[in-house]
Amino acid sequence: MPDIYRFVQFPHPGGEQKPGRDGTVDWNKLHNPHKRKFMRVQGDYRIFKDGETHKNEKMDVWGEWEPESRVIAEFELEEQCSHAPRYLWEPYWVARDSYWGLHNTDPFIFGDCFLYSNCRQTSQGGAGLRNLGKGSIMAFGSGKEIKGKRKWVLDTVFVVRDYIDYDPLNPLRKLEGKVPDCFLEVSIKPLRQNLRRNNGCINECSRLRLYRGATPDFPVNGMFSFFPARLASKRSCFSRPAICLEETYFSPRNWQAPKGCALGGPNLGEGTRRSLWNSLVKQVKNEGLILGTSAQLPKCRS
Repeated sequence: MPDIYRFVQFPHPGGEQKPGRDGTVDWNKLHNPHKRKFMRVQGDYRIFKDGETHKNEKMDVWGEWEPESRVIAEFELEEQCSHAPRYLWEPYWVARDSYWGLHNTDPFIFGDCFLYSNCRQTSQGGAGLRNLGKGSIMAFGSGKEIKGKRKWVLDTVFVVRDYIDYDPLNPLRKLEGKVPDCFLEVSIKPLRQNLRRNNGCINECSRLRLYRGATPDFPVNGMFSFFPARLASKRSCFSRPAICLEETYFSPRNWQAPKGCALGGPNLGEGTRRSLWNSLVKQVKNEGLILGTSAQLPKCRS
């Protein structure tokens, strides 16, 4: 099947994770819904006034991280704006002999490039997600009701640089040595071990596609993957930015199924995709945020 070239509005709903009494949280289990975390990471970012990549700085970001984490700051409710986080997390992970019953992390914003491996690829209408071509864009976010209106908030923009098709029954044959070991442990091994659990993201399929994201060093049509972020020195939380795009490509009322990836739909030209990406960048900028382009891999703890 030929590749398709699209802009995908990709809802991945999930409420904010809450800690246990000791200020930590264990690996999220499949019988729970997916969660989002407001995390402190170290990595690279771009700001808008100079267009240069700034290296190895601490940032606060929203993202998906299903393994263990600990709270390093708590924000007072009265200090929050609408839908701002209550907790700031330090992500880490503990290697296990078995990943049975555990959620995997997808998309994965850590390491040299973003990775997206399986979420919704086996759900109804997910065939298009297994056939996206270079330069396609996925905007990951969640639907929220803000001040009585249905809004859509953004946490990750993924621009496809390249991909590897793999067999989920034997994923290491294609992926080992081509992605970080951390990604294999927190994303691929839980996926493989829980293949026959039908939870929308993990299900049996003969072929899945691992996508690797474009970066500022290796952009596609001038575009790169990013997450909205704020420098840690600011010491303040922020809500995920609410975004709006042309109704043809995006709907704030779309809170469940990915939009724009149906196989029968039209391909989008480079100019259209670049225009949509530019609009996301501008809206993140208008919220006073920076573009995080990489985050160091969370550490493994015994």
